[in-house]
Amino acid sequence: MLAGLAAAFGLLQGNTLQEAEPSVSIRANTLLEAEPEVFIKGLEDSPVQVYSVSYNGEFGLTADFDTGAESFTAIALWHDESVWITTQQSNTKQREVLFRDGRPTMATKAPETYPQIGFQGGAESKANRYLMAVHDFTGDGIAEFLLGVRSVNGIAVYVFRRQNGRWAPLGEMVSDGKGLGGCRVFRQAITLKDEATGTLFTWTCHGNGFDFLASDHDDDPSRLY
Repeated sequence: MLAGLAAAFGLLQGNTLQEAEPSVSIRANTLLEAEPEVFIKGLEDSPVQVYSVSYNGEFGLTADFDTGAESFTAIALWHDESVWITTQQSNTKQREVLFRDGRPTMATKAPETYPQIGFQGGAESKANRYLMAVHDFTGDGIAEFLLGVRSVNGIAVYVFRRQNGRWAPLGEMVSDGKGLGGCRVFRQAITLKDEATGTLFTWTCHGNGFDFLASDHDDDPSRLY
């Protein structure tokens, strides 16, 4: 595994990176083609990239980003039949795997066990798309790291923040098999919309987590998966 990540770093060293404003920035490797559609709206004014991950295992995709006083490189890498999302702290070189096998590697903020997005028979669909971005949900001027995953019939958004020198989950929004293919970020909120009924499903950040409300007043997020 570490050898694969090292190879990803080695193959991508020396390529030009897009510059962006510090503390709320993410800069994608310009040598690799990014998917043109940003499936999480409201991030258009932030430096953001959507990736079609290479599924042949030959290389990974990287993006550099800053949050507060720390700088990181995020890697999207195909490994063991799924995409792994790993970060490396630029100064300490500490690596953390945030996501693999269709789920975060750490306990999520809520106690639910969420479905694997875009998986069938234990293998990930190669039609899955990934988005890595930064956005200040807590309003403290320090951006959180956002990871979005979209499959043919599902979407998930995971938000991570720095806590005691490591990544910790701040919140998650998951829908699978309900036909909700896109969402929008606005200030401290993330919203999914059911185009068939017009129902809005909104998670709003309040300090240490996200609260869920639905416009039809059925405020149970488990209905979405």
